[in-house]
Amino acid sequence: MHALGFWHEQSRPDRDNFVKILKENIIAGKEHNFNKRNSIDSLGSPYDLQSIMHYGGNAFSK
Repeated sequence: MHALGFWHEQSRPDRDNFVKILKENIIAGKEHNFNKRNSIDSLGSPYDLQSIMHYGGNAFSK
């Protein structure tokens, strides 16, 4: 999916409206996986918690 230009769902600029990232629980050195993009082309699709491009609830957690 990356090769097609898709970003991880939690990188969307509107992600804070849908999920809460607990930065203190992220493994040291893995914080970059949760950086938000300033803008992306979501092709008009709504935020999708079930997307294959969305990390699981415990991804990179301590």
